[in-house]
Amino acid sequence: MLNKGKRSLRSPTNANLPKRRTTILPLPKGEGRGEGKGDEVQPESYGSQESRLGIQIHCSLSAPSLSWGRGPRVRAELRVSLVPCGEGRGEVDPRLGPVWESVAGGRVRVVGRSTNANLHEQRNPILPLPKGEGRGEGKRTVIKPDTRPSHETRRKSTPAQLPRITHAPKDKRPQPTSAFGMPDLLVVIAILAIIAAVAVPIIAGNRAKASQALCMNNLRQVNRAVLLYTEESQGALPAVAPIKEDPIWWFYKELVKSHVGLSGKSSAEDKVFACPDDRGYTDPYPFWKNPRFDYSSYVYNGVNLPGVPNLAGMKMAAIKEPSKTLLTMEFAAHAPLSWHSSRTGKRNAPLYNDAESMVGFVDGTVKYIKIYYDGINPAFSQDPILGYDYRYSGD
Repeated sequence: MLNKGKRSLRSPTNANLPKRRTTILPLPKGEGRGEGKGDEVQPESYGSQESRLGIQIHCSLSAPSLSWGRGPRVRAELRVSLVPCGEGRGEVDPRLGPVWESVAGGRVRVVGRSTNANLHEQRNPILPLPKGEGRGEGKRTVIKPDTRPSHETRRKSTPAQLPRITHAPKDKRPQPTSAFGMPDLLVVIAILAIIAAVAVPIIAGNRAKASQALCMNNLRQVNRAVLLYTEESQGALPAVAPIKEDPIWWFYKELVKSHVGLSGKSSAEDKVFACPDDRGYTDPYPFWKNPRFDYSSYVYNGVNLPGVPNLAGMKMAAIKEPSKTLLTMEFAAHAPLSWHSSRTGKRNAPLYNDAESMVGFVDGTVKYIKIYYDGINPAFSQDPILGYDYRYSGD
């Protein structure tokens, strides 16, 4: 400007210039658009309501200045800012971190922080609590998110943090367990006792039958060995043991054992002459383990004592009833006792009538029969009365 004809070099004052103006870009219509806030308009943002940000652009012109040797200069400044958009327009929320602006010339600086203190509170969700003891009664429980994000979160992320959900306390009522209790143990014991009561007799019976079958099979082989020896001896049954002093009804084994595949000195290993149920008589071990009885559970019908019926040295042709005349037998038949169906348990006394024992006949058959006892004399000392299908004498 010129004053009193002189050239003035003063710059015009700002009072004579228009105020700074903010250029407002046209924004799409929507819920996030600012209304009624003067010259600052919040743009529409895209995303969740808790994380919306808008762009605010400020454009300002400075008053022209004059200097010697230069023409008038006008300074223009363009500012681009990120501001949160929400229900409280134009306010700054310090919890959302810094708002950045870009100044013409490539410079970037912080211009402020969002101060909308009600932004998160207005957006807090209300989460329903599960039913149970932990639920509040008579009031509406609101679970608020953590509104104090960490420093790293504020620097790295501009969107609002998701709320942290806390669950209601768990049900503290006692839960049923699968422990094995005393009643269960008693039930198991009772079941095992019933099973044992049923199974033990069955197992014992099966074992007894197996032993009885083995004993009968061994007697059958011994009986056949005596018959084979008789054929080799021109039909004469064993009469005298190799050692004359030895009783023939026990030591006949030395004459016939070769016919069952045995040789050498007799021993307890001669299993063909052993009955599994043999319990001995006067000795505490069975006959087939006793050398006094030549390691044999079976005796020969050759007790050649005076007045005792027997077959020692007799010719096969002279025997009248081979199917009823005894040839070999368990020692128990001499008493009589029973090794398989005992009435006295493991004891060998008293003797009793109709004790069941295994016997072999002259005709080669083997049977399990009842033996007669008169209550006084041993069974082998006499033939039975009528009604029994066996005899000791051969004539």
